[in-house]
Amino acid sequence: MDTNKNNTNIQILERFSYYLEQFNKGVLIVSLAVLVVSVVLQVFLRMIFKTAFVPLSDIISYSFPITTFSGAPLLFKQFDGHIAITFFTDLLKGKVKTFVLVIAEIMVFAVLVFILIWGTIFALNGLHQYSPALNIKMIYFFIIVPIFALSSIVFRIETLINLKRNNQSL
Repeated sequence: MDTNKNNTNIQILERFSYYLEQFNKGVLIVSLAVLVVSVVLQVFLRMIFKTAFVPLSDIISYSFPITTFSGAPLLFKQFDGHIAITFFTDLLKGKVKTFVLVIAEIMVFAVLVFILIWGTIFALNGLHQYSPALNIKMIYFFIIVPIFALSSIVFRIETLINLKRNNQSL
């Protein structure tokens, strides 16, 4: 009975993870396309007409961090997807190496929880702020920060569960 409950919880986590992954991929594709088109248009306007279109500057300023924050969690989806400097941990062996890697995972989770909490507060502050040129509520841009943290936490938990299932170590 306990195994069935665990399997059900894992299936729910995997389904939630799938939808988060699709959402992040969609946001990444759209924001990257908007970023590229906006930069090309801005360069074209400056080169040909010797002028800039101010709303494009706003769009570029917001689409770059959105691209970053929507793409970063996708690296957590893979075990070795995020940047890792393994020089130090490659020198360690056995239980000491496992201990150091577990501490590192705990620190990653602590930072992500911090970003989730304060990112949510930050995003909610955007309810009363508007972008200067576009006159759009800033929450629509800021909400990507807590979504990034939540997605990263879910993807990392799923990866760790899969490692345990397959009897792999960190």
